[in-house]
Amino acid sequence: MQIGENLKRLRKGFGMSQYELAKKLPFLNQSQIAKIENGHRRLLAEEARQIAKVLNIDVKELLIEQEDT
Repeated sequence: MQIGENLKRLRKGFGMSQYELAKKLPFLNQSQIAKIENGHRRLLAEEARQIAKVLNIDVKELLIEQEDT
């Protein structure tokens, strides 16, 4: 699973839309989040750190491949 897929899974798990997440992040908009989730844009380290902070998770959850359960 790639970072974008992790982001999408985690975001949806928190019941948050791309737009709602973007509103909490001053440097990303909904379109950029969609591009990250679809693998069309890289996620920068600082962006990952801020997303993890907003979702109240460890940044490793975004970056490390999750096993399917």
